[in-house]
Parts: sequence; C-alpha cells; structure tokens
Amino acid sequence: MINLQEKHPLLFDFFAGYFPEADLDGLTDEQVVDQFILNNNNEIIEKTKKELSNIDFNDKFLLNIITNEANRYFETTDEILNWLKMISNKF
Repeated sequence: MINLQEKHPLLFDFFAGYFPEADLDGLTDEQVVDQFILNNNNEIIEKTKKELSNIDFNDKFLLNIITNEANRYFETTDEILNWLKMISNKF
C-alpha cells in the first residue's frame, strides 16, 4: 500500500494540510493553492510543484489517496485529473 506521507511528503503536507478544512473556511480550491503559495517559500513551492508533476497519473490508487487526504470526492478519474491539472496550473 502506498503511503503518501512517506513517498511524496510535500504533496502529503500540501493536500492534507491545506485542503481538508478549506470548505469550512469558504475557500475554493484555487484559493487554497493561492494560500499555500502565500504561506511558503519558493523552494517549498517549487519542490511541491515538482512532486506533483512527477506522480504517476495512471495510478488510480495513488490518485484516490490524494483525494482522500484532501477530503475531496470525485465521480471519475478524469475529474481527479482535471482537478490536479487546475492545481498544477495555479503554481
């Protein structure tokens, strides 16, 4: 079983740390990414972006782990990929 925290620690910090409570704060996912960028230095931002671009987007299990950590639900893998693409583009 993949442990996101061990395999992709910066992505774990990003998804588990910024997304789960965002709905309660009334933030959109785009605003969450903006908040992450405001709260972190360029090195962390670039390393997180690199980790995101290097994940296996064909690994449905990993994609589901990411959405679970972010407390997000999607009907299809395509929806997950579109969400991750939007996040990636915000960087």
